[in-house]
Amino acid sequence: MDKKGIFGPIMAVLALVLIVTTIFLVSTKNSSFTKVAGKNQLKLINAYEKGEFSRQYIIQSARNSINNALLEFGQNGGLNQKKCIKDKYFIWSKDCKPSKESFLIYFDKYFKSYLSLNKKISSLNFKYKIEENNLIVESTDFLLFDLDKDKVEVEKQRLLNNYITGKAAIDSNKEAILIGTYKRDSSFKEKINFDFDILDKIYEEIKNSKDCLTKGDITSNIVECIKDKRGFQWKINRESNFINFEITTSYKILRNKNNQLAQENLVIKFKTDLENM
Repeated sequence: MDKKGIFGPIMAVLALVLIVTTIFLVSTKNSSFTKVAGKNQLKLINAYEKGEFSRQYIIQSARNSINNALLEFGQNGGLNQKKCIKDKYFIWSKDCKPSKESFLIYFDKYFKSYLSLNKKISSLNFKYKIEENNLIVESTDFLLFDLDKDKVEVEKQRLLNNYITGKAAIDSNKEAILIGTYKRDSSFKEKINFDFDILDKIYEEIKNSKDCLTKGDITSNIVECIKDKRGFQWKINRESNFINFEITTSYKILRNKNNQLAQENLVIKFKTDLENM
């Protein structure tokens, strides 16, 4: 987790706790006020804890979604456009090249599904982009935690930071109660265990091997047409006018098998239309 993301809200909470406590202790020596001051401190701490719990739920949802998206992304050859489907299979061609944009579509589907399980944060909106194989998730909303009630709301975000708005009424005849909200930014960055640039390199390698792949007959070992296998395991076979590829990469993903998580190599499956590459 980003250290700034940890220490920023902590310092904000501690600062406001100190201010509230000082106001109460300076304003009166009445012991009932110091008790209330302690209650207000707990409000701030509870709001902060709720904010961090919600943020961790969002981040873990993203991690699960990245894994699920990579699996489906690989099974569909890094494509998602309907125009790239022929006979229920995704086809690589000059108009249908794998891309990280397709991955983001799969990620969005799984991420929203996980968030929908938590009603308090299901209405949050996010924007995604990939930079150097890092998933940048930017929240367009704040999570608002009410200091005086067990209530969470969503507010359109204008500032990219976390802060507390509140006030404490000092009255010698009444208990002072801190009211207000704790606003939490839900943006974050997460590493993706895959190099999306490798897709372009695989595409170009197949394109450059087109003549060899086309000339090989059903008895030929056309795997040898691929000169630069990049350390991956390649399975290639001909089917009518198309050639089927199944590439087992060195990138790891998690699979749930018999309720146990196990690591597997990411597999990329697709067909190619060599005449249109």
